[in-house]
Amino acid sequence: MDAFIISACLVSGLYFFMIFRLIIFWFKRENCNPADHSNLFITVVIPFRNEEKNLPVLLASLQKQSWRKESFEVIFIDDHSEDNSARIIKNSFEENYVIISLSDAETGKKTALKNGFSKARGQMIVTTDADCSFGSDWLSSFAQCYISSKPAMIAGPVDFVKPVGFFEKIQNLEFLSLVGTGASSINSGYPIFCNAANMAFDKKEYQKLENPLFDKHSSGDDVFLLHGFAKAKKKIVYLNHRDSVVWTQPPAGISGFISQRKRWASKSRYYREPVSIITAIIVFITSLAFLSTGFASFFSSVFLLPFLLIAGSKTIIDAIFLFQVTGFFNKRYLLWLLIPMQPLYVVYVSFIGIFGNTGTINWKGRKI
Repeated sequence: MDAFIISACLVSGLYFFMIFRLIIFWFKRENCNPADHSNLFITVVIPFRNEEKNLPVLLASLQKQSWRKESFEVIFIDDHSEDNSARIIKNSFEENYVIISLSDAETGKKTALKNGFSKARGQMIVTTDADCSFGSDWLSSFAQCYISSKPAMIAGPVDFVKPVGFFEKIQNLEFLSLVGTGASSINSGYPIFCNAANMAFDKKEYQKLENPLFDKHSSGDDVFLLHGFAKAKKKIVYLNHRDSVVWTQPPAGISGFISQRKRWASKSRYYREPVSIITAIIVFITSLAFLSTGFASFFSSVFLLPFLLIAGSKTIIDAIFLFQVTGFFNKRYLLWLLIPMQPLYVVYVSFIGIFGNTGTINWKGRKI
């Protein structure tokens, strides 16, 4: 009995300390003061594949940018789309748009991104996805941060469009926990992950990196680029500003959610940064302990107290952290879902942790 309680206290303590640290660094803000950015030219790089349903919203967001049109270009890279995506872009063509089509010998998002980066004319390159939207001051917020802080890389906030239904709301809350974790880890100086749907970097600093997108694995262009800059001791900042938020679509249904998380988990075996590895281990062990003690408590009261210690401490510290993160995104109405999310979360984390690197992964209609 004592051994179970001691183990539960140890697991709970590690997780509690980890999230408490994230809470502290969530409040750190990069001072992006107004600066003269009249000479800054920006390249926005957007790979796409079969996005005809989402492109109109993206194009509308680009067209309403307050950043002067003559000071940025948008490079679209077509990764062998089988629908009308390219035609939709051409029908909305602007002078500062460039469309590139991958050759038959080229395939995949990383290849598309590298093509776009190599042709970029901007000092700063910004990336987003074809299923995203953003406000009119999106580029301006990145420009101000880039000029005033002079970072090698900027990561920005990402949120789901307004969720509909119970499962999408659960997904949104879980996704915001990841966004908050990524933001706080960057603010702490030990970045774990970011999202290519909303990030920017200095082109010259990018060109200095060796294999910046880690070609060995098809997924994880954003994370490996982040880790590359961190390994090179370059300045990385998180742009915690409402004008910089990008909205994206949630995965379609449970199968889409699982497929996405398997894709994200599959790159973790290539992590070499100690903080990323330790964080993943703590989250996995806590989830597995939550699940196993909860299940075992149905058969023996010996496991009830350890389960309550783990579940209670995890829920409390998660609630404090998510209260801050959801407040930034004006989505505190999602917090009531934390209780039903907990058992679902630990099941999927345990499952993905064990099976995330097995089997095939499908993305955009093909195996990767």
